[in-house]
Amino acid sequence: MSCLAITFIGPKTKNGRRLFENFVEANKSSFWNRELVEAVDSVIYMGFMRPSTLFVSGPQIHLQAVRTAWARRVLKPAEGYSISSLGESFTV
Repeated sequence: MSCLAITFIGPKTKNGRRLFENFVEANKSSFWNRELVEAVDSVIYMGFMRPSTLFVSGPQIHLQAVRTAWARRVLKPAEGYSISSLGESFTV
């Protein structure tokens, strides 16, 4: 299973889980993009690296939906943040 690394710009946080939950919640409201809603509903919080990088995993089809939303500039950041990058993070 592969991982995505999502890097945010915003206030420093010590709670990666909360950042993840806010990110998921922000994208669940994209009712017009069912693939994205399904994808963020299924991704799994894998970890967090300071200052604000999330590592998420999930089925390949859902990770691709997140990548596509990022490429189309419709992926929403957690409230108070912006997304600066999104890329593959290979698990060991």
